[in-house]
Amino acid sequence: GTQFAVTRLLEEAGCGWFSTEELWNVVPETPTLAVKQWDQTFTPKFDTRTMAGVSGSLTNRWYCGGEGSTIGHTLPSMARPGTYLDSHPEWYALVGGLRNPASWWQFCYTNEEFAQHIAQKVIAIFDSNPTRVTQSIAANDGWNEGWCECENCKAAGNGTDQVLTFANRVAEIVSKKYPDRTVSILAYHNTYLPPLKTKAHPNVEVMFCLESSPLADFSSDYAIHDTYNGTTKVNYTQGWKESCGQYIEETGLQHVSVWGWFCIGGSDSPQWGGAPWVQGNVATRNIAQFEKMGVEHLFIDCGKEHTWIRWPLFYTFARSMWSDAPDAETILYDACIKLYGDAADEMFLFYRLLADSAEECVTNEGITWVPPYLLNVYGKNYNAIQDAVAAAYAKVDQVSYEQSERMKYQLSTWAYTENVM
Repeated sequence: GTQFAVTRLLEEAGCGWFSTEELWNVVPETPTLAVKQWDQTFTPKFDTRTMAGVSGSLTNRWYCGGEGSTIGHTLPSMARPGTYLDSHPEWYALVGGLRNPASWWQFCYTNEEFAQHIAQKVIAIFDSNPTRVTQSIAANDGWNEGWCECENCKAAGNGTDQVLTFANRVAEIVSKKYPDRTVSILAYHNTYLPPLKTKAHPNVEVMFCLESSPLADFSSDYAIHDTYNGTTKVNYTQGWKESCGQYIEETGLQHVSVWGWFCIGGSDSPQWGGAPWVQGNVATRNIAQFEKMGVEHLFIDCGKEHTWIRWPLFYTFARSMWSDAPDAETILYDACIKLYGDAADEMFLFYRLLADSAEECVTNEGITWVPPYLLNVYGKNYNAIQDAVAAAYAKVDQVSYEQSERMKYQLSTWAYTENVM
């Protein structure tokens, strides 16, 4: 809290931090700094705010952090086949008549002894980490491979029923010692669809993954509808918002979190590696939707450290997660003033056109971290973006050296995009 207060005071004095490179740090020089009485209260919209892949020093400046939690596919590390397969083969999925875990193995999620084992592991983790409030017990990655075919798992229902049955049993045991802590699972690929018949224990958290085009407005009814996706192997029958709402209502879920992707193919996409991506007020609407859902932990995977390319995406989203935040476009415009001085309007127009193009690209072509083709995103507004880039370049010699260098770096992302398109 003290660190955030100091950062906010410095921001009010004209400072700003937008990337790890020194060029993107704005610290004005002044012989004196007078501060009168100043009383401002701002609170986070989510208990925990994570921008994974961005350095901690930068996300601290962006007011990320919060309550202690773990996320991701942590379950396999609690019962590795090399340690337990010989003594407890029944803990692992029965596939083709064998319990022989492959590279993307799953467990027998209806096995009660396995749930008891994991519950004791979670209790030990909470014993050693008194500030942690949530521990992930999410299924192994691997999407739809290796799921158990035993009679108990078949009777449980779909993949979500199986994992939720397991999580309920773990939560019931853990809650006897830690009634105020939760265990977390993912709504992801084979566990994306709502369960058919299983309710949620009060101490189970579900982290809903944003399965749709990463450019999507998740407050809308879009977000993948009436289509089968070959990547996730899911037949989507309704939008993301509707699917989550059904899941929450039918299970009585009390703890909700969200996992999103800003990484675009793990940041190594042959198309998007050096391309810009701006959300604009789609970020504002998405965050409002997450608030309505009662999200506690908002986890965004940003991929590798490349903030100088996509700081407009990362920074505006992180800053939007607080009670005093204006809409994302206002946050972005204020940043442009600090970074580009007299060229702020030209650079903001460039960013706004990129954001408009992404929002207008309504397609089922991309999903989760896999984006649509650049041409399908930016082709429609190509001429307008070209004009905005030309207008910005016309101001390069009218600003300071640092401001012009920042402009050149950002505009070079469009040159990369144009070449790929």
